[in-house]
Amino acid sequence: GIELEGVYEPVESVAVQFSVTLQDPEYRNFSGTTVDNSGNRVRRIPRTMVRVAPSVDFAGGRGRLFLSFSHYGKRFANDENTIELPDYIKLDAGLQYAFNAAWCAQLNVDNLSDEAGLTEGNPRTDVGASGLGQLYNARTLFGRSLSFAVRYNFQSG
Repeated sequence: GIELEGVYEPVESVAVQFSVTLQDPEYRNFSGTTVDNSGNRVRRIPRTMVRVAPSVDFAGGRGRLFLSFSHYGKRFANDENTIELPDYIKLDAGLQYAFNAAWCAQLNVDNLSDEAGLTEGNPRTDVGASGLGQLYNARTLFGRSLSFAVRYNFQSG
């Protein structure tokens, strides 16, 4: 595989952080007495992961507005590659502002588009293909959420 990370700063106060992972994770010599999973993709690991995070500084660098766009490609929930977890996109946003050297506030919106996605499937019960039955447990993305924090730096004063 290949992984590329970087930051592009076209002008002062504007930055775009990015990371791209392209890989083909597969099992080798992964066989037991009844199943041979050699050549199958490793469970829960997508071939493609992309993250792009633009940000803009304002108010002389005291404020910062940022977005984070992430894409996770499809992957499999089990070693046999019979249960596919679909790809998904996640968008986050935030605003940070430092009132002075001591006080700072930050507002974050996680999963801004309220995307539905599965990050993991049957994490405890899927032991081989026989682990799949009428009930399927999966770990989902959390729905849209908002958080607000205020920070005080005791060392600044």
